[in-house]
Amino acid sequence: MAAAAVPPLESGVPLELARWRAQQYRDVRYALRIQLPAGAEVLKGRLEISVTGPRVPVDLVLDWRGAPVQDVQVNGVPVTPEVRNEHLVIDRNNLKGGRNTVQLAFESPIAVSGSAVTRYVDRDDASEYLYSLLVPADASTLFPCFDQPDLKARFSLELDMPRNWKAVANSPVERQSDGNIKFRESEPISTYLFAFAAGPFETLRVEGDPVRLYVRRSRLEAAKVHAGEVLRLNREASAYFASYFDRPFPFA
Repeated sequence: MAAAAVPPLESGVPLELARWRAQQYRDVRYALRIQLPAGAEVLKGRLEISVTGPRVPVDLVLDWRGAPVQDVQVNGVPVTPEVRNEHLVIDRNNLKGGRNTVQLAFESPIAVSGSAVTRYVDRDDASEYLYSLLVPADASTLFPCFDQPDLKARFSLELDMPRNWKAVANSPVERQSDGNIKFRESEPISTYLFAFAAGPFETLRVEGDPVRLYVRRSRLEAAKVHAGEVLRLNREASAYFASYFDRPFPFA
């Protein structure tokens, strides 16, 4: 039981906590649905985390540096997690051995700087674009998670957004309609690599190349001049690294 006790919970992700969690948790999956209304200063989302723990349950410790979460359920049962030094702690008595699912609602700020999701307003046509940047450890300011790179996870993402917007994320599109897009589950990645961008983008591509270049609407004509060369460099760089590491590019 001593080995299963949670280390002291300080702010951030102390090394002792990271090592402890890597021993206790595995097969992590995040499913997020995020609302991105135009002009909003706050995004709202729902999150489902699935994680496998040991046969004898231990506390579940999530990293979270945001507003109080709402409607927390563990395996379908409402619970109240403890908030402690930028962590959400779900007591082991609310968990079962093996697979557990946590569901909750969260909010996160949208700002022109200093937040995990940034708003960019194009000075040429006043179009709004939103994008995430979670490097090196800001995923826990966007949604509750295990914000350490060795606890890789599969991500599913659904976005609700203005009808004229497009979005791109870590994996291919599963389905889309006006104002909604759902991406397939990703390969296992670290939390800081989870990413999306949304706005009235235009896309450029070259015949035979699956890679798309996303361009701000006001920059479309200028981008057409350089798109072929940019995509050529991308193809050559990808081929170089595939050869260097002796491994095909592993993502869709």
